[in-house]
Amino acid sequence: MSALYIPLPNSPSPIYPSSSSSPLPPAALVYVFQSKGRGNKRKLYERARVVEDPAHATSNSNNNEDPPHKPDPDRRVEVRYSRGSRFSVRRRMLAPVLEPGMGEPGMGEWEPLFELPGGDTGFWVRPEEPPRRPPVLVLVSNETDLYRSLLCVHTTASDRFLEVGSDLGFCTAAVHRSLSSPQPGRAPESKLPAPLPLGRPAVLGVDISEESLAASRASFPHVPFANVNALAEDGLAALPALFEEHLGGAPTVVAVDINGTREVKAVRACVAAAVGGWGGRFPPPRLVVVKARSLHRELAGGDGRDTRKEARKRRSEGGGAEPEPGPAPEARAAGRKVAALTFALAAAAIAWRYWRRRTK
Repeated sequence: MSALYIPLPNSPSPIYPSSSSSPLPPAALVYVFQSKGRGNKRKLYERARVVEDPAHATSNSNNNEDPPHKPDPDRRVEVRYSRGSRFSVRRRMLAPVLEPGMGEPGMGEWEPLFELPGGDTGFWVRPEEPPRRPPVLVLVSNETDLYRSLLCVHTTASDRFLEVGSDLGFCTAAVHRSLSSPQPGRAPESKLPAPLPLGRPAVLGVDISEESLAASRASFPHVPFANVNALAEDGLAALPALFEEHLGGAPTVVAVDINGTREVKAVRACVAAAVGGWGGRFPPPRLVVVKARSLHRELAGGDGRDTRKEARKRRSEGGGAEPEPGPAPEARAAGRKVAALTFALAAAAIAWRYWRRRTK
């Protein structure tokens, strides 16, 4: 099975593989953000369906006769929530969801599967092409926040989610919480949320650390976790029963976080196993999201090795055995004395000024 790797930039805006101003077709599933003040921080709010995007209507009326122009990211797009209510939301606050079935032939019109951040290159599918399975999309991130946001946005109610390397369970629990929120149906008159296949979110987290799994189960008792090595033979033999019990079938979205500082070779082996359906035992997933700095650097044109700045950050997060050498104890003691003397002099100056004002 072929795979298409996409390294995503470390930026808060393109947390999804699409331009923040690209036109949105009617009935497209999007995730709506909430603005968190002047810092341009965004918080995931709720899924919605596009009712009308002026830029999409304009692009269809031009029939590609006029030269293309970049739509306004601040334009208003009408969306419909699962409750049936409609609102006009700025385009830059909408994240298009890579919904199951996108990219399949027979869509009736040309639609972009995604656009690379910062560019106009897209993956297009012609309806007249012979039926074929699109490649498995592998989105690669080097930061935890981006990794979790990608999974919450692009895992839908009809998906079955698996995280390899769930650690303390925060990401698996975030996807579970995201799927517990309602998702609007495709029909314009539908006010009911899309039903969950098992009546509950189909999510599963696996890890090889019993200590991490114990902490995960204690923090999130409603989320299933299992002690499985997904790359070992005994772990692969245990996967069918786990998938059937917790997911109702093979996973369609796979998250890989086997330590963000792992070597490229190990990360690629885990991704290849997921894309290959765990040794051909299962159908391949539609989407794989990876958090690995080494793989991200390699795809972005690096050699897969840590830079000095990233190595320091990795060691500060506990990913390295040897801490960086710091200043000698004598130098630290001298620095504390200088800081204390400076503070005392500043306090004395303030007290003297206050006394002079009171005695005048």
